[in-house]
Amino acid sequence: MIHEFSVSNFNSIRDEVTLDLRIPKTSPGYAKFPASHSRADIRLPTVIALFGANASGKSTILSA
Repeated sequence: MIHEFSVSNFNSIRDEVTLDLRIPKTSPGYAKFPASHSRADIRLPTVIALFGANASGKSTILSA
């Protein structure tokens, strides 16, 4: 499972951009935040949405 993703110097992304998918330990223990299969101390969301304005780099993150 992916816990964190970083990309830099790719298409329109020059500086490093990090997408951290980990759920903070202070958030409630909902069923939609299950523990990671590889590390039980990390919780991850079951669904992820990436949204933003036009030409903000959404497709670039997905391509990377």
